[in-house]
Amino acid sequence: MNSNRNSNQNSNLEAEPKANMNVHSLFLLRYGLILIPALLAMYIQNVGNLRLYTLQILVLLTIAVFSRFAGSNPAAVTVAALAEIIYAGWVAGRDGGILFLLSFSALCVYPFLQPHLLRTMLFIIHAWVVLQAVRPEAPELQGAAVLSFILTAFLVCRLRNALEHEHEAVGLYDKLRRKHFELDEARQQLLLFARQVETTAQQEERTRISRQLHDDIGHRLIRIKMMLEASLHVVPADPTKGMELLQQIRDQVSDSLENMRAAVKKIKPAVRPSDSYALDSLLEETGRGTGIKTCLETNGQPYPLYPSQRVVLYKNAREAITNAIRHGGATEITIIVNYGQQEIGMTVSNNGRLPEHPERLSSFSFSGLGLNGMRERTEMMGGCIECRIEDQAFFLITRLPVWKEHELA
Repeated sequence: MNSNRNSNQNSNLEAEPKANMNVHSLFLLRYGLILIPALLAMYIQNVGNLRLYTLQILVLLTIAVFSRFAGSNPAAVTVAALAEIIYAGWVAGRDGGILFLLSFSALCVYPFLQPHLLRTMLFIIHAWVVLQAVRPEAPELQGAAVLSFILTAFLVCRLRNALEHEHEAVGLYDKLRRKHFELDEARQQLLLFARQVETTAQQEERTRISRQLHDDIGHRLIRIKMMLEASLHVVPADPTKGMELLQQIRDQVSDSLENMRAAVKKIKPAVRPSDSYALDSLLEETGRGTGIKTCLETNGQPYPLYPSQRVVLYKNAREAITNAIRHGGATEITIIVNYGQQEIGMTVSNNGRLPEHPERLSSFSFSGLGLNGMRERTEMMGGCIECRIEDQAFFLITRLPVWKEHELA
């Protein structure tokens, strides 16, 4: 729970600067729509009394600032926006020219209000005020005012949609972060629970084994000890009965050994599936069972293989070793594994008898049951298999393609 709260706080801290930056940009645009037309009008047209004109602009800025700080009260924002539209329209109608742009600053406010009907009403009032402000002007200026008003309204609406989408995206991002931390916390709890289960299972197994050693093997050893002491007194006087006691002791010891092996076997960790298809284990078993010399070499940087690839390489190597011993009478077998960027290659070589017709190796048909199985397994994985003779040694080569994670993405 603490991690969830921390994640929520972090996500809010990340989202707030973005939202504040967008709000500041919007208000800078609003103030720019007031100050830039006001300053331009001072230089390109007659604004009458400059002090009165400056006071009018300051009043308009005051209304804009008030609507900003009343952002938590929709009713106050609506009244401030309506007052700004009417007042800016009155200033534009009084001084004329490009001052109709002053009222455009209100477009940065009421398009964000709810509901939609309120925005529509304010837009109609705003459009009517702009038309009344430019009515005394030339038709060209009237057309420019209407066109600029429509374009500004369209751009502000697009900005509003972009901000709403960004707000939704930030909300979704926060939800994803919360879910991520919840999943991470659940994973940690599962790992802790798994460790607890494993510890409990180990304790139960130790308890069971200790009970078995105490109740079964311990009692047997005590009985054997007592029978041995008895046999020491019986054998000199009655050798036949003493031999019977010794045979019973032998049977008791055999049973105890079997129970001990069973307990130790349960303690021994299970063999991993990957160990069942290890080439080094195959060569070790081959050398131990046949007495031939074996060798395993690797070239390149080893990397993990898919289980299916490990199985194909292991079975091909086992079949090649069997053929080398059975048909070639080999005394030395070498396996070389080459880890390449595009493929992994395994070469099995031996010093046994060579084929009677080495020139036919290029058209080797793999007609035998074992060789045909090697070819089918290799081709099923998209690889190929070939054989050749070099330096009076027979080589069987298996090549399999490999795919890295970045290639599968």
